Amino acid sequence: MNTWRGALHIFKNDMRKDRYGFIFNFLFYTYIAAALTPLIDVTGEGTDKIYLYMDIVYIVLLPNMGYVMTHDLFRYWFKDIFGRKLFFYRTLPILPGQIVAARLMHLLVTMLLCWFYFFALQYVLTSIFYETPNLAVYIGKALFWLGYAIIVSVTYVYWELCYSGKVFAIIMLPYFLAFGLFVYLCYASGFSFILLINDQIVQGSWWIPITALLAAAAVIWTGWKVITIKVKARVLN
Repeated sequence: MNTWRGALHIFKNDMRKDRYGFIFNFLFYTYIAAALTPLIDVTGEGTDKIYLYMDIVYIVLLPNMGYVMTHDLFRYWFKDIFGRKLFFYRTLPILPGQIVAARLMHLLVTMLLCWFYFFALQYVLTSIFYETPNLAVYIGKALFWLGYAIIVSVTYVYWELCYSGKVFAIIMLPYFLAFGLFVYLCYASGFSFILLINDQIVQGSWWIPITALLAAAAVIWTGWKVITIKVKARVLN
């Protein structure tokens, strides 16, 4: 069984196990889209604090769209969920590259489903209650955030597969601190990152979402290679 056939087999099995978790994902992102709708100002004249809240939600939340809300998601600290999976897979004729490829496939499919649902719903709600956003600009903005979310989430998978559940849970703290510091620096400097990206795309800077997607593709490929090497060398007790 080659790498991609083996990865696809694992991916399909994991998706079947997580299928009910997607219900909670869609309910959660429905709530987030609805909660953010009153803050959206298509005229660009919102207050700084409104954009501060939007920046926080987008920067912190979007990379997590690649995770399905199952009970395992909240047990990293107490149980090394992926360590146990790796231990089990090593008893089978499954290669480390297949395991990592399957995990990245699961991440990307989950990410794409949640990303599309969230941004499509937000577009519809904004169109209903406010002025309809420019569709091309909105798509460009959404594609940029997709690239950003994939880049960050692949680094999550690195910690998830290469280290114990406790290390993974602990390492999330520096991530959130970095996110918070970045948003604060933007706010203190008098601009919103969301608004900056939106304004650049309005002005025709389509290289921004294109670059984000190309960078995401490079990170996926590099991440698969690096994580596979680390997983192969990981000692499981």
